[in-house]
Amino acid sequence: MNNSVKQLTMLVFTMLLWLPEGCLAAAAAGNTKPAAPVRSGAAPAAQGKIVASIEGSKITLPPLLTLEARRERRMAGRAVNDPNLKLISDRLMTQASIWHIPEDYKTVPIMGDADVTPTQAVALLELYNPRLPIAATPEEIVDFYYNEARQEGIRWDLAFCQALLETGFFTFGGDVVPEQNNFCGLGTTGGGVRGAYFASPALGVRAHIQHLMAYATDRVPRTPIIDPRYDLVTKIKKNQGYATTWAQLNGTWAMGSYYSEKIMNIHEQMKDMISVSGGNIKL
Repeated sequence: MNNSVKQLTMLVFTMLLWLPEGCLAAAAAGNTKPAAPVRSGAAPAAQGKIVASIEGSKITLPPLLTLEARRERRMAGRAVNDPNLKLISDRLMTQASIWHIPEDYKTVPIMGDADVTPTQAVALLELYNPRLPIAATPEEIVDFYYNEARQEGIRWDLAFCQALLETGFFTFGGDVVPEQNNFCGLGTTGGGVRGAYFASPALGVRAHIQHLMAYATDRVPRTPIIDPRYDLVTKIKKNQGYATTWAQLNGTWAMGSYYSEKIMNIHEQMKDMISVSGGNIKL
């Protein structure tokens, strides 16, 4: 036997020593199906032989998209993600010291007449976000608030300012997505909880106004109730007392500090808007 044959024989013998016992037993029995591989870290075989660890690469399958994730993917191209716009809206809504708030703002009622025009409201919205990711133009969404709130005796201008605050001037970006038509955070509790869905912007506005009524008055809305939390809030307010002013929404409608102050800040900006042919001007 020449040296090459001897070397080949030794190599085969060495490989057999390193195979797991299950593989040798299966081969001896004529079974062509290999035994299950032994994972790394396995204990040595009983005879003292070292058993090689054989393990293939793991394949990670992508998770199936949930219904909410598919909705977000469909809406991603419609949302306004301009970082400059977000910076402006964040500044407008959080730095109360920049704009003067009327000294009597804590007495401003939720119900009553507006002191701005729809044209001013449209001008302010278009200044910060002329392209809305909802099925309504700036003029249409203002018109929905104007008509819905006025017939219920709610101040439509401040209700609209509240919607601007809650949605970030209709840029969204939080737990609520545009297609929910939820403009007041109705049913959202944070941590990814979406809250209520409404079939159209007009119905979303109606639910918002009805929710304000549940806080502010015992009078039943003129329209069919679609606010899913109306009955619950009404029951609580009957026992604890109604919130008749915007300032009384602090710590109740939203837990953040200066909630009503932020609404008033936006309202002051709206009062300073004038609209002229060819564009809007902020005084």
